Amino acid sequence: MSGSSVVGGVPPARPPSGAEPSRPEPPRTGLPGTELSGTELSGTEPSRPELPGTELSGRVNALIRERFAGRRCVVLSTAASHIAPVVEALVEAGAAGVLAGVADHATGERFGPGVTVHHIPVTATSRDGLAAAFTRALAEPPPGLVAALDRFDPERRALVLDTRDLPGDRLAGRQRYGHRRPEWAAFEDKTLVDRVWRAAGIPSSPSSVLPPRPEALLPEAARLDAGHGTVWAADTRSGIHTAAEGTRWIRGEAEGRRALPFFAGRCSLVRVMPFVEGLPCSVHGLVLPRGIAVLRPLELIVLRDQEHRFIFAGTSTYWDCPPDAAHRIREAARAVGAALRSLCDYRGGFTVDGVLSADGFAPTEVNARLGSGLNLDATRPDLRLDLLNRLLREGDAALLCPEQVEAEMLAALESVRAANVKIPLPSRPATYGAASLAWHAGRWRPAAGDEPPAAVLSTERSSVGDIMRLRPISPALRGAPMSAAAVAAFRLGQEVLRAPVPRLTAPRW
Repeated sequence: MSGSSVVGGVPPARPPSGAEPSRPEPPRTGLPGTELSGTELSGTEPSRPELPGTELSGRVNALIRERFAGRRCVVLSTAASHIAPVVEALVEAGAAGVLAGVADHATGERFGPGVTVHHIPVTATSRDGLAAAFTRALAEPPPGLVAALDRFDPERRALVLDTRDLPGDRLAGRQRYGHRRPEWAAFEDKTLVDRVWRAAGIPSSPSSVLPPRPEALLPEAARLDAGHGTVWAADTRSGIHTAAEGTRWIRGEAEGRRALPFFAGRCSLVRVMPFVEGLPCSVHGLVLPRGIAVLRPLELIVLRDQEHRFIFAGTSTYWDCPPDAAHRIREAARAVGAALRSLCDYRGGFTVDGVLSADGFAPTEVNARLGSGLNLDATRPDLRLDLLNRLLREGDAALLCPEQVEAEMLAALESVRAANVKIPLPSRPATYGAASLAWHAGRWRPAAGDEPPAAVLSTERSSVGDIMRLRPISPALRGAPMSAAAVAAFRLGQEVLRAPVPRLTAPRW
């Protein structure tokens, strides 16, 4: 998982920043005929309190100005939507110029005046495929990108802000700033994560790491099966796996044998854990020089198709984790942050993913990066989360107080909730459009007339195929998990948007 936990066992990593499909502007007209406002399409609750600048935001922005004012900057991502807040912040900080290199067909209007936009042509049919293709393009920059960089920055003094795991600290002769170090990225390999749990001193589910051979995997899977099957997760030999693409729920020997070619073709080792029924969730942390800031748990929306494959559909902060469980999850994350700092001098954002069940929280993976779903760019844009993370990685934010960072981010996450849920469509919809949905007595229905919508459902094109997207926007949805509501909304979308929707189920919680 940029990217997320599965319901038990080892979850898929969330998509790293830059690996998610692009977000085209959705159609403005709903079906049937409801005109949708920009607020309704935003994916967050429409009315939020004004959150003025604070002492913390003043310090963060002063550090950003100190580092970037007067410097040319290059920002690279698969999608313009992912880097728009960063580009805006650099312009406001007084950067001498900004070049935005993106895989989607963005224009200068996306970023405002004075920003140079360059299209990096890559194509793929999956999130992992798009991330891999973009990484290859940056590892060996194509002539068009090199020429654009040299026109923009002939002296090669610009700072490059990218999100890929590339060799070295330079890209096309320019310094990379705030990039992830290889020794940090190594802990995204799910076959290595037990080292983190041991260093953190936190309990975890039993697991084994084995080669993808039948004589090794099948007997061990049978031994670890606690009654609901096991979860197998590939190592990172073929790259970091996001959105469950390297993870399988295996129920019995026959399914295991069918899965063996999949794993043998992409990895050298497989991690096997018991499948645990429960709610996938994640907690973000920040490793600062003076301590660890830990935020509130959020829901990872991991659905299942008819073949029991995991579909990572997004994240939601609408869910309120029970207080006792939230305390335990946050303390586990604090211990993990300290362990990462001890193991590899880690700095910056990370996540701990796991499953919350009747037996408690079972941690399943570490993402050595900022995860998705916090929505702080919308609720506290003054904190400049991406640039703050880069400052931390470079050791340029030594005086920030972790308690203050934690308190202000927690307040923002509590006051405004957000969710962005999407699934791939198996074939092209009859039309691309949007519909307003009402929520009443635990059920969705098309919103009538001028009735305020509780969510917006849309069909859209993306860089990896057609998708259906759900944007909840009503405070009435606060508290409960979003997974089951999302499944019900997608089923309704088959009718109101005339779209082919796969049969999906939500985790039992």
